[in-house]
Amino acid sequence: TMDRGRNFLSEVLKSVNDCLGVKHNTTTAYHPQANGMVERFNATLLKTLSMYVSPNQDNWDIYLDFAQAAYNFSPQESTGFSPHRMIFGKEPVLPVDINLGALEKDENSDFLRELKHRLSEVCEQARCNLETARVKQAKYYNQGRTLHDLQSGDKVLLHNPAIQKGTQKLNRPWKGPYTIQEMSDLNATIVNDENPKDIQKVHVQRLKKFLPPVEGHTVETQGNQVPESSSYEYVVEAILGHRLRSGETEYLVKFAGFTNRYNLWLPLVNLSNSEDIVRAYHASLALQGFQRTENP
Repeated sequence: TMDRGRNFLSEVLKSVNDCLGVKHNTTTAYHPQANGMVERFNATLLKTLSMYVSPNQDNWDIYLDFAQAAYNFSPQESTGFSPHRMIFGKEPVLPVDINLGALEKDENSDFLRELKHRLSEVCEQARCNLETARVKQAKYYNQGRTLHDLQSGDKVLLHNPAIQKGTQKLNRPWKGPYTIQEMSDLNATIVNDENPKDIQKVHVQRLKKFLPPVEGHTVETQGNQVPESSSYEYVVEAILGHRLRSGETEYLVKFAGFTNRYNLWLPLVNLSNSEDIVRAYHASLALQGFQRTENP
């Protein structure tokens, strides 16, 4: 499962997946829960790296292997075991174990029997822990969740948290109206009433029913909500920097046609249409770090 970045939707990757027999699923926009395991790991990895990188954040790749090892060797809350133990049946041998002389000295045959027993025991306990964690997580998730009653043909508004202009406090996140073309349990295919070419597949949590205007009243529609497909779209020109806030990476964005006065700090989830620019920004940082190493 991948996001909807252009590289992941290319014909090249599609051909590779077909050759390898891989079923390729994509997430819906602005819904990181669709790829929750990866998103959770990324957040943990970023938090770990932020504790060691330099102030200008150009040496993060040096600590990547160590951060990965720390994750693999740490017990997980859901399973109760470290990823290393889940795969190999025992905890890793660390330098401190060698210094303390705490290495196990099993004969090969005895070790193989013990390894098989450990793996069976760990997997069974992990299944029990995962079920307990699943029930606990479902309880908290469902507390704020409401069942939808949307159907094909319904008029809806689409929630889009990307800031079009100004500040977040005055941003109008609901766009539309759209008409639902196709409906499933969790996703809906919608078409823009004012632009039939604007067809999107989105999660139902980003939709709400559109109430038509009542005689004598006005309703804000897409025309004055600055739609994404109109000529008033605010295009990301460049990423100027990034920072970590509450475990989440934010990017300093400059918009095309605007001065630096209007630059804004935005989380990655608000830049789903500018993933190429974000990748190019990180690639330039890595290149700068390489050049600095080559020319001290």
